[in-house]
Amino acid sequence: GGPQAEECANQVRLENKTTQEDDIFVTVVELSEEEDEEPEPSQDAARSSHCWSIATGAVVSTVAYGALYAATGDSTTTEDMVDLAHSAYTSSIALSGIASLERHGAHAVALPRHAAGESGAVVRMFCHSIGYFFADVLLISSSLLTGQRPNLWEGRLAHHAIQACANLPPIFQTRSKKESLALRSVLCIAYFAEFSNLFLRLSNMMRRNMASARALKAMNVGLVLSFAASRMINFPFAIFVFLKARPLVSPNIFRLILSIQASGYALNLLWFVKIIKILMKPNGGVPSIEC
Repeated sequence: GGPQAEECANQVRLENKTTQEDDIFVTVVELSEEEDEEPEPSQDAARSSHCWSIATGAVVSTVAYGALYAATGDSTTTEDMVDLAHSAYTSSIALSGIASLERHGAHAVALPRHAAGESGAVVRMFCHSIGYFFADVLLISSSLLTGQRPNLWEGRLAHHAIQACANLPPIFQTRSKKESLALRSVLCIAYFAEFSNLFLRLSNMMRRNMASARALKAMNVGLVLSFAASRMINFPFAIFVFLKARPLVSPNIFRLILSIQASGYALNLLWFVKIIKILMKPNGGVPSIEC
């Protein structure tokens, strides 16, 4: 039994050595991956950078509005053009983020760490977008002070308040990387809703410029399809991902975001029915759809 016992002991030592080498390899790989990642800025530096990005979004939006209004002399057309640019920018970043989603153990999918990082394009887009909405709040407020009533100003103010509640936690909630990753991933998915706004604004502009009924009909078919994809299908997916990430999100923020998602989806459903009814009109006269 001596040779057999010695052989068994040698085999055990070989297996232990292999296991240790595997553990060392895994550790080295994890360390190398961490080294490849760019170091995140401090919380104070990140918040300062986000505030600057929000201010940049507000200033750029204000300047663009002023230049376009000076060129067109029409506030409605100017609003459509500025919002068209905002929707094109935000939906393209959102779509790029969605295309890069990775499987994640804690929640269904998540953005790559570099995309959800403090200096990433996704977070910067969130900041620029909320800056755009803040600029619209200032525009509406200044108009009201001069006795003017901007188009749908009550709904716009309500929308911007809700959007601020949706955007600010993912931007500034940086104490837990897991929580910020979950919040930013879900908000990125939800931002794809802006894609349907491209067709909405183009439809409004075509209607005011007396486009043909056939062209308006084609544009509104595009609106229905984009609305269905970016809101009616995409929103439930965002809600599903958020529910999976519940253990990572603080209770108060979870309840806030989930209530926004649920009410937003209900409102989108009402808008979708309205769009379908308008599209089915036989005379081809498609009125403005404000969503």
